Amino acid sequence: MMIAMKRVSVAEAKNHLPALLHEAEKAPIEILRRGKLVAAIVSRDEYERLPRRDWFAAIMKWRSTYAGALGAGGDDWVPPRAKDADGGRGFGWE
Repeated sequence: MMIAMKRVSVAEAKNHLPALLHEAEKAPIEILRRGKLVAAIVSRDEYERLPRRDWFAAIMKWRSTYAGALGAGGDDWVPPRAKDADGGRGFGWE
């Protein structure tokens, strides 16, 4: 059985935030802007149950999978400033 979440507009959320926070301790609340879901308020306990994602590992996995296809060369990528020992590109007045 699926329980319907309470839905409120951004304006209503702004005007009634303290009350909505108390309500969110019992059940999540969806916040809508012009009829589209843009956010949700959940209790701290519910938030702690959400799965965590290691973003750095995900980016590195993506790079190892797709960097060659994008012409980046995979593991030979070097941050721009690491290429120049003096920290910048050469400059001359002439």
